[in-house]
Amino acid sequence: TAPGPRAEATDHWAQLRNYLERQTEAIVHSIQSLLSALREGVQGVQLNENLTQITTIVSSIVAISRDNLPHMSGPRSRPIAAEAESIFAELTEYCDRLSDMQTDATFDRTTKSVMASASYGVAKGLKALNELLNAADEAAQYTA
Repeated sequence: TAPGPRAEATDHWAQLRNYLERQTEAIVHSIQSLLSALREGVQGVQLNENLTQITTIVSSIVAISRDNLPHMSGPRSRPIAAEAESIFAELTEYCDRLSDMQTDATFDRTTKSVMASASYGVAKGLKALNELLNAADEAAQYTA
């Protein structure tokens, strides 16, 4: 027999969680590289490579998460979906800030500060997303 909708949703959910875990590790590494480069005074190409990695990963996380969040029913799912959208909007905003900086040839102290702040915002947003998904996991278990 074919797996039922609940089994498919559980498998889909596990794949999303695994993807997010891997991508979160990659983004943490990219942010650490960016912050190290900022501290060392690196300019141009290397910073742009770090920015590209971060913006690419974040854009991917937002798109894939948005398309693959499990569809739960019940009163607890609406606040989770709304909070997820809020986190996606925040991540997209930080990603856009970092992306806008890629056109700069040199980075002054102010730009570097904004870059570090936006990177921190990305990390904070990913942490919030992971915490939200843990909460969604728990809510789904209560409705199962």
